[in-house]
Amino acid sequence: MAEVYQDLCTVGNLNDIYAGKCVFDAKMVTGFFVTQNPNLKLNLAELDQTTIKNLLKNRSLYLLKGFKGAEGEVSGIQTGATGYGNNVIVSRGGNANIVYDYPYTLCTFRQLQDWHNVQVYVFPIDDAWRVGGRIVKEGNDYFLRPIKSTFGVLEYLPFKFNETDVVVNPVTWLADKIKINHFQELQFDLEDVDGVIPVEIATSNITSTGVTLTVTAGCNGTPVTGIANSIQILDSSGDVVGGTTITESTTLGTYTVTGLTTGEDYSVNLSSDVIEDALGTLYGALETGLAFTTA
Repeated sequence: MAEVYQDLCTVGNLNDIYAGKCVFDAKMVTGFFVTQNPNLKLNLAELDQTTIKNLLKNRSLYLLKGFKGAEGEVSGIQTGATGYGNNVIVSRGGNANIVYDYPYTLCTFRQLQDWHNVQVYVFPIDDAWRVGGRIVKEGNDYFLRPIKSTFGVLEYLPFKFNETDVVVNPVTWLADKIKINHFQELQFDLEDVDGVIPVEIATSNITSTGVTLTVTAGCNGTPVTGIANSIQILDSSGDVVGGTTITESTTLGTYTVTGLTTGEDYSVNLSSDVIEDALGTLYGALETGLAFTTA
């Protein structure tokens, strides 16, 4: 555990969340906002749900949550003076190596592998929905800067040899010269926001002028409803097809497309890289639209 002293942690001295002796405990970290942009900063006055969701929607920010407490002692972390009467959490002489248990599904495991050993910049999130980073003041506003990091992810999913086996899914957070001097409370409940969920689209009942689509959440197969206006049909040149009608059927997650031309090649995808449904859930489009040909 590392302690941060912030002159009673008043906002004028850069921290108004933790009282008195500010404490950073790696076991309290349950998630991360991740970016590949080293210059991204979060305005402390704008940590509301709309702002965060917009950053997620335009892929400026990614959300990983559900991490379990760090195993054992955290190595390489010390406290150090800023020179202005405050102390910050730092790591000296290399990375801070922190191992978490992250009970991911197969889908989230595949997504995590994209981050394996890739340089990213992270804002740790603790179990009280407070976001940490290095605070800076620009003009009259305070911002959080992220921490240069990498994640270590298993090459293969672990599996049980016996029913009684307890499977641990380790993810290692390698934080490069940690410098955290502030945690700021989010202005919403993080349980209400997920990262961008990939979709799966399947076709059936292909006729000469139409097709039936089934849209599900790629991570768990849950039907995706209420997105008829966010589905797009493209022709073989990649242009949006006009004159089509897309209607949601009574079967959840199923959509009927009419108005197509006989014997033509088409593809289907979401109308933008990330769309939001009526419940506020974010869904990510297919990397390549699903191709089909009318009868």
